[in-house]
Amino acid sequence: MRTIRFAAKDSAELFLKYIFSFGTFARKSLLHRIELWTRRG
Repeated sequence: MRTIRFAAKDSAELFLKYIFSFGTFARKSLLHRIELWTRRG
């Protein structure tokens, strides 16, 4: 039971890190697109 709990905690941390890194990447690409759109207009 203890090992399952530890595994769940580790996977949750990895999941949060993945979401955070993906969110940062998405934000950067979105800002870049907005910048391109504003320059075009």
